[in-house]
Amino acid sequence: MEPTPGTLRADDAFGPFLLHGKDLLARLQELGRRVQHVVPACMGLSVSLTDPVVTFTLASTDVDVAILDGVQYAAGGPCVHAVEVDETIHFDVADNVLDEGRWHHFARAAASRGVESTLSLPMLDQARVVGVFNLYASTPDAFVTSAPEVSAILGTWLEGAVLNADLTWSTREAASRGEATLGVATRLAVAATLLAGDLDITVAAGSERLLDAALRAGVSLDEMVGCVIDLLT
Repeated sequence: MEPTPGTLRADDAFGPFLLHGKDLLARLQELGRRVQHVVPACMGLSVSLTDPVVTFTLASTDVDVAILDGVQYAAGGPCVHAVEVDETIHFDVADNVLDEGRWHHFARAAASRGVESTLSLPMLDQARVVGVFNLYASTPDAFVTSAPEVSAILGTWLEGAVLNADLTWSTREAASRGEATLGVATRLAVAATLLAGDLDITVAAGSERLLDAALRAGVSLDEMVGCVIDLLT
């Protein structure tokens, strides 16, 4: 699995992210290879930290893992729930794509990109949740028996890490909001209105969700609003 273009841009702009002198992105690629050895069907992997706010995304195919992360942050999904309840979450896409219940939008977005199962693993620093790993596979139940081994592999990623203190929420939020003023404000308004109607929230809250989702997933705001418009129309 290789870093997505958005991850490479973030690493160039805000890195280096160091672990005992070794680049964290390179280390994640190394661990990603070990995960694929255990789960050959794994087609994508992302890790999102909460403080500082940064997402690293790896993908082995054309599947847009980052935008799937964004859909979860905007409309709900297993990774958000995993952080909230501090539990490992298995999600079978085929079992949920026709279900109008929770995470339906995520299931549709995943199915359209060839994803059939996901695994969300909370990342802990002692008792505090500091992030989440999201894994995407091209076969059903790909992680059911392998979750403990995958968790053990990825659990070593942040041991002793010292992250770049200059990477702040406000820095990336300003960049995201700046992008909105330059070209996608109208599409943002449309997507926010659709999301507000679907989730029974205000349009302002829908707009904030979309901005937050793009920021946290490491995708452009234009990509994020385009995906939401496609899902909700």
